[in-house]
Amino acid sequence: MFTRRTLSGRWAKSTMSLKRMEKSGELPFLKIGRDVRYRPEDIEKIEQEALVSR
Repeated sequence: MFTRRTLSGRWAKSTMSLKRMEKSGELPFLKIGRDVRYRPEDIEKIEQEALVSR
């Protein structure tokens, strides 16, 4: 599971950008208590789709 901070570093995006992506439905996430986590398989799928579309 990725945290917002780790995904922010991996994608070189701000945590605020990730929050906007969550809100728009572009980035699936899990809410665990007050924490937000991202499933590795969801992240890998998004990254693969980004590579294909380039």
